[in-house]
Parts: sequence; C-alpha cells; structure tokens
Amino acid sequence: MLFEGDPSTQELSSLALGAARHEGALEMLFEFLDGTVVPQERALVLRGLGLSRSERAREYLLQKIKEGGSIEGSRGRGPRGTCA
Repeated sequence: MLFEGDPSTQELSSLALGAARHEGALEMLFEFLDGTVVPQERALVLRGLGLSRSERAREYLLQKIKEGGSIEGSRGRGPRGTCA
C-alpha cells in the first residue's frame, strides 16, 4: 500500500519518507525494502534512504551491502547473477 500508484507518485513517497526526520518514516522504508524483490521498487526506496541524513539509514545500507555484497545482489540472485 505504501507505494501503490504510478511510478512518479511512488518516487515522491520514497523521497519524502527519506527526507523526513521521523524514525517511523525510516522504518516504513526499511520494511518495504526488506519485503520487495521488484528492482524498480527497490531502486525507489534505496534512493529515498540514500537521501536521508539519518545515521541509522546509513548504517542500514552499509549492513545490507556487507551482508550481500551489494543491496540488489542480495535479492533473488544466485551465483554469478543467475536467478535463484
């Protein structure tokens, strides 16, 4: 429900939540990112998190990279980019 609608509305939602200085907004982005495998949706959320000035968002993104080698590579991919 968070990102329903056309892509521009989804992008605006993600950017607004990333810019918000409320922990609840970040939680919404974290939960959505952890729950989706659609690359376009993930890219929108990553953009919002990347714009956040929150140390928590930064640490979250760095941890995801550490766990999977890359944020996108940790979802739905097997060895050498093959589908899992």
